[in-house]
Amino acid sequence: MEEMTCPVTGCMIWSPIIKNEKFSRYLSDFRELNLLGKGAFGCAYKCQHKIDQNFYAIKMVPIGGLNKMSFETVIK
Repeated sequence: MEEMTCPVTGCMIWSPIIKNEKFSRYLSDFRELNLLGKGAFGCAYKCQHKIDQNFYAIKMVPIGGLNKMSFETVIK
């Protein structure tokens, strides 16, 4: 599996070099259907759970978060 980045911030969401104990269940348990929205803190996707077939809205927040300047801009 290849590296995933947030389409809004460009921050890494997942990388194959991340150790297994930090592996996101999002990648193995859900099918991403479509983008619901995006903002300063990440993107929200409509997903379907592969086992229970229920639909969920999942927010993906970039690893590393925002720097101090970006955070202060967002809260204003």
